[in-house]
Order: sequence, then structure tokens, then C-alpha cells
Amino acid sequence: MANTIADIVNLCPSDGSARMINFDKITGNIIITSDARSGCFYQRVALSDETGYIEVLVDTKGRESRFPVGARVSFICSGLYVWTWRNVVVVGNIEVISYPDGETVKEYPPLSTPSELSRIQVLEQTDLRPRDGEIWNPTARKEGDIVYFDDVQFTDDYLGQAWGDYRSRTDLFRHIVDREGNTFPVMVPSYAWFAYRMLPSGSGRIEGLMQRSRRIPYQYLKVFDARKIHMEGERFEVTPKGPFLSGTELMWS
Repeated sequence: MANTIADIVNLCPSDGSARMINFDKITGNIIITSDARSGCFYQRVALSDETGYIEVLVDTKGRESRFPVGARVSFICSGLYVWTWRNVVVVGNIEVISYPDGETVKEYPPLSTPSELSRIQVLEQTDLRPRDGEIWNPTARKEGDIVYFDDVQFTDDYLGQAWGDYRSRTDLFRHIVDREGNTFPVMVPSYAWFAYRMLPSGSGRIEGLMQRSRRIPYQYLKVFDARKIHMEGERFEVTPKGPFLSGTELMWS
């Protein structure tokens, strides 16, 4: 039976340590992004399949052309390590450096040599399109999906604030709301180039990557491309019909 991303995720220790991957490869994965411009995926290629989502540490020039969005790939992962970083399951190398005083330090170099980069082989190109996230329906999406929410706006308490706290490098969660009062958490990494910009004050459409917290089981939308935010419409009056869903109630099955 072929291995999947879920097999890698299941290997990942929950205590913050790293573990070596002990099977050969996974196939059928789709590149969700290899974005090198927004700052949100620095030295990363994001992979997703029907079972899960991971990010692979990669450093090469022309990353977006070598690993295009929507490409179906095979990933040879044997001998690499898996760990978590900022709620994300990450795969890459680990080097232990020993100093004369006996101190040891772990470093996490990305895949960069020709032989390392050849671990990711593009099989075919697919047409990756965002899906409707259906803010009221947590079963309509899963981690690793590119989704959009239509006819939403940021809640009143976030108006006049920036996307992220780029000074302290703290990732902040904001909430969007639809006309019926359903809310959903949105996050922009503090290191995104547009983190200093003010949140849009209008209503409209927002698109991003569906992710999950590994400390508290809820979903959130990671926004990494400012070009996919179209919220220039007038603000609307929220009329709750209840019972409505808040972000922390959108549990994973």
C-alpha cells in the first residue's frame, strides 16, 4: 500500500522533537504553494493530499518555476526528519553541530543540493482551484485546502488594526463574519510582506490556505497572498440566525 502524507504526520512526535522517516516515498501530492514572494513560505514547498498537509524545507533559485503550484509530485522522504514548527508539520534535514566545550546545537538546513532537490519529482501539472470554504460548514474543507469565503467582513473589533504584528514577530488571529453571524479565524504570518497593512474595512471575498492548530483542535485560514483579498464592498449588518459557529467551535473530525 502506498504511503501518504498522513503517514508522515502520524510519525511526527507531539513533544516538539524530530523523528526520522522510515519509509521510501509518498506519491500523488499536490504542490499548494512554493511562494517565494510573500515571505509566508520562506524556503518551503507546501504539499497536500487527501490525507494531510506538510511543508518541505527547500532552498533553490527559481523555486516557483521548478515546483509550480498545482503540480502532482512524488516525494522521496526516506532518511529525512519530521517535526512541528508553528503548528505546521515540517520535513527536512537535521544536523547536529558539536562544539569543543561539549555543547551541541541542532540546525535544520533545507534541501538544496541537486541530489536533495531531486527528491521532489514533478509528475504532471493539474489545475489547482480554490474551493468554497462554506464558513458555516466545517466538513466542507480540510487542512491543506486552498479555500475562499465570499460575502464576509472582519468583525468590528478589528477595524483599524494591521494584518499582523510585524514588530514583535507575533502571528495574530483575526475573525471574519458572514451575514448570519458565523465567524472564522484568519491568520497572516508576522513575517508576511503585507503584515503592516491595515485590515480591509469593507466586505467581499478572502482566499487562503486552510490550516489547523495542533494545541487546540480548530481550523483557521492562513492568508499569504494579498492579491487574493477583495474586500472593497460596503459593510453589512450582521443578523444572527443562530445557532451560529465561532472559530473555536469548528472542530476537526
